[in-house]
Amino acid sequence: MSSQMLSTAVVHPLVLLNISEHTTRTLAQVKRGKITAPQYMCGAVLGRQVETKFEAFLSFELKLNEASTERAEFDLEHFTVRLEQLKIIFPSYDFIGWYAVSTSRKLTPGIAQLHEQIIASHASAILM
Repeated sequence: MSSQMLSTAVVHPLVLLNISEHTTRTLAQVKRGKITAPQYMCGAVLGRQVETKFEAFLSFELKLNEASTERAEFDLEHFTVRLEQLKIIFPSYDFIGWYAVSTSRKLTPGIAQLHEQIIASHASAILM
């Protein structure tokens, strides 16, 4: 992507539904005591970007690397495998960005670290 600003962003309802389900399921598991409350929930977004138009059609949950205690990191193996699987089914869609839902309602250092990890291999990735 060039350094131009996006003129249009279209988000398919399925992406919004996936993000909502991911958040609701995680918070329900916290409420039942099955997991501890995460600082944020993250997922990948697939779609198309043509010039300044961004279209998001699919999303999937990203696993965080539990072994890393000093930095927030994605499980890159899970991300790569899942992305390859979806590219087989939807060859015209590309990884265009990712989402983060934070309980703090602001950009946290962990989210910034995750974004750095993403843009290291996908320079034009958008954070939703």
